[in-house]
Amino acid sequence: MAFKSVGKKSQAALLVEHFEKGKTSITGVEAAALFRIRALPRRISDLEEKGYLFRREPCVDSTGQRYVRYVYTGKYQPTPVGTFVPPTIPTAGHAFADR
Repeated sequence: MAFKSVGKKSQAALLVEHFEKGKTSITGVEAAALFRIRALPRRISDLEEKGYLFRREPCVDSTGQRYVRYVYTGKYQPTPVGTFVPPTIPTAGHAFADR
């Protein structure tokens, strides 16, 4: 599915720019107000298909209305084939370090 455009930039491009400017998260209400994006979950899914990573944080406002805050966590960096990635070893203070 093609991205919808707002002005000259696609909605996905507006979101990427938003995150690249240092904003780390966005909600549906914020996306609608800032970029006129009405289907934020779909735009987030589109970005995830392109390798962007997000965490979903369920929230509740003061009136009891539930919503999701999408937190940008980075872009997927594939490991080249044949590259060894060592496993993470727990360090002191880690929950499994004493086992």
